Amino acid sequence: MTRVMDLRGWPPDGAGSGARRGTFPIHPEQVAIKEVLRIVGNHVDFRCTFQGKDVLYPFSAPDEATAGKLVTILKNNTGASLLSIGILEIPQD
Repeated sequence: MTRVMDLRGWPPDGAGSGARRGTFPIHPEQVAIKEVLRIVGNHVDFRCTFQGKDVLYPFSAPDEATAGKLVTILKNNTGASLLSIGILEIPQD
């Protein structure tokens, strides 16, 4: 059983507008998943919110199949903290 937290580089570091305006989240429990922006190959960009501001999270999955599964998990957990999805299992094929 592979969980999201087992993916190398998870959780990703946030970047974007929140960083330019001062306060920036330092822990994945502080942000809520908002939306998936794009998936290109094994690369997933998604947005979370922190104190009413959007924060971009880029993540490179090990392969395209895993990236697709991660996108499904993110979409199914909109509003949840980024930390909370770490324990979720990545479905096997």
